[in-house]
Amino acid sequence: MLTGFKMFMLAAEEMNFSRAAERAFVTQQSLSDHIKKLEERYGAKFFTRRPKLSLTPEGEAMLRYVSRLRVLDEGIQKELAGLTGGTRGVVRAGMGMTRGEILMPYAAEKFRQKAPDAELQVTLADTRDLEPLLLSGEIDIFLGVSAERNAAFVSRKVRTESLYLIVPERLLRGYFPGDEAYGSCLKIFADGVNLAALPGIPLVLGHEGSRTTSGVRQYYHRSGLELNMPVCISDFRIHVRLCRTGKYATVAPYMHLYQLRESENDGGEKLLVFPLLNIEKKYDVEIITHRDAPRLRAVDEFSAALEEACLESYRAIGALTASY
Repeated sequence: MLTGFKMFMLAAEEMNFSRAAERAFVTQQSLSDHIKKLEERYGAKFFTRRPKLSLTPEGEAMLRYVSRLRVLDEGIQKELAGLTGGTRGVVRAGMGMTRGEILMPYAAEKFRQKAPDAELQVTLADTRDLEPLLLSGEIDIFLGVSAERNAAFVSRKVRTESLYLIVPERLLRGYFPGDEAYGSCLKIFADGVNLAALPGIPLVLGHEGSRTTSGVRQYYHRSGLELNMPVCISDFRIHVRLCRTGKYATVAPYMHLYQLRESENDGGEKLLVFPLLNIEKKYDVEIITHRDAPRLRAVDEFSAALEEACLESYRAIGALTASY
């Protein structure tokens, strides 16, 4: 990619010419000169300097095109390397933390068998953070959950997931005291539970960027109910451990139920799992690549390994209303 485009991209990322110049190992004046020449070439101003540095509408348009140029430039290098090296090279992938913990042991092994000479680099982050990384060419592929509809994305759906309530037996018995009432609720909840039937239930959920947390919040707001969320933390393993104290429940997408089996030996309260009703939001789990990126054999091999890992985890989850 041309030097002027690189300098513009760095300045747009940092929104600070001094920091951008440091990253480029040039003086601030040199960086400014490159951007000025770029502005003169296209007859447009890309930055507003006051009150603080920001992109003009023309600058935002230029950023979209330069981001695509970076993807294409890196794609040329990778494709040429792939033609001479087969499955050699580096595959940069992304997925959420919990899904990474579940999928990577299986996916990495399958990928190693298919592409033994390739290196795999994995970024664990939420879908909303992985989307711009793919657009800017910083990753090659990611496993997304309800990713945005972007013309630059090429997606293949693996499954549509619903949400499930994970609740400790002790906490549930507090809502339905007595064996008869408790037994009746288990029969009813086996087909699905409405959170309105559990008013004030203390939920431990992920941070605001979580698709699950967003769906639960929307449900409570739409239903006029008050959400009781005493703990907010992004690590699902901690959600499960808190549930096993008997004091909290949580909500999780289908694939996350896999980790309940992993935690069975941790001790603590028995956990019950029920499908959630009245939360209309569904979550498409998709493998996403960039439209303008070259079709590299190593990326295709990882995509196949990742899809196989997803399907294997779904098979391993078993009965949805089991006790853990």
